[in-house]
Amino acid sequence: DAFKDEKNPNIKALASHATQLLMAMNYTGAHGVLKQLMSLPDLNPDQRDLIAGGMMAVAENLNKAAEQGNAAAGQYLKMQSFGK
Repeated sequence: DAFKDEKNPNIKALASHATQLLMAMNYTGAHGVLKQLMSLPDLNPDQRDLIAGGMMAVAENLNKAAEQGNAAAGQYLKMQSFGK
């Protein structure tokens, strides 16, 4: 886990929250938290790689949900502009 030894409590809390959202398949929430994490300047390269991969997986799941008629996922994708 790229965040297990993280000293910054804010980063650790956001990473934990993102993990919880992903496990609950709350992809819109997880994407927002991952975006917040990615914007932080104090991440190491392993953490950035993990977050980037997570964001790609979340985007794929959001696209699948939207294609299957999930209106919330479709709306979120439109707002993020990567769902076009």
